[in-house]
Amino acid sequence: MAVLIGHLKVFLDLVETKSFTLTAQKNGISQAAVTNELQSMEHHFNERFVERHTRAFRLTEEGKILRDYARKIVRTYTKFKRQFEAIPHPVSNIFHITTIPYIGLYSLPRCLQRFQKEHPQVSALVEYTHVNQVYANVLNGTADLGLVARPLKNQRIKIIPLHKEPLVLICHPQHRFAKQKQIRLRAFKGETFLSFERGLLGYEVLEQMLKLCGLRKKYVREFSEIEPIKRAVELGVGVAIVPEVTVQQEVANRTLAALTIEDGDFYHLLAAICLKKKAGSPLVKQFITFLKGAFRPSARNVHV
Repeated sequence: MAVLIGHLKVFLDLVETKSFTLTAQKNGISQAAVTNELQSMEHHFNERFVERHTRAFRLTEEGKILRDYARKIVRTYTKFKRQFEAIPHPVSNIFHITTIPYIGLYSLPRCLQRFQKEHPQVSALVEYTHVNQVYANVLNGTADLGLVARPLKNQRIKIIPLHKEPLVLICHPQHRFAKQKQIRLRAFKGETFLSFERGLLGYEVLEQMLKLCGLRKKYVREFSEIEPIKRAVELGVGVAIVPEVTVQQEVANRTLAALTIEDGDFYHLLAAICLKKKAGSPLVKQFITFLKGAFRPSARNVHV
């Protein structure tokens, strides 16, 4: 996983409150999400940051090192952000976007390039963060627009559907089914399915699809990010179900094979979110209109 500023802020709140429940409430996320973020960072650094064998909350020595550096990083980032935002410029020409990494890394760049080529007077500031922080940034007004998959309803937020991103099954190019263009998931009975960790979107989607096709969940192996999943499939460790846009380069380079799933037309609904009071902003409306046109059309019609 990429350790983001949002992860460090949650960790520091956990250090301060010494409570997963209070940290979750402070950040507007679930207690499970706090636990997942801590475990993801520990997995990334291959270290334990919190003692697991004591009733009282206690940091390990590695956790204390992370705490000290996290404070410096967050303090520096906050100072930079304040100074940057204090620079005089026409407010109407600065557009703050907050996005989940999946959209920000694979779908947004080409849209931004085309938009800024047509609208050079607009400067877009993009922040990549986890989905809970995307909603927090939109709700507190830090971001003008958020980009998410499978949007959640909120009374203060307007949801603007943008694109239906197809899901495909990927496997090693030498897999026995790699030459087929379409496949039913039941053909992969007994295979190792690779997915995201529990609590993340990819985990929920795979769980639903395996249940739909009558496959047992014990074959799932979990990762925290999509890149390790793709690399594992390239090594022949297993197969995975991912958004088509995330493997276009690998398919073109023939390091992965992507198969259409015959059991149904499955997709992620990508959407923009903004405060309802900002929905009428000329710049927000202009950018959303462009995004709708920039995403390629899709005939998929099953939402998972």
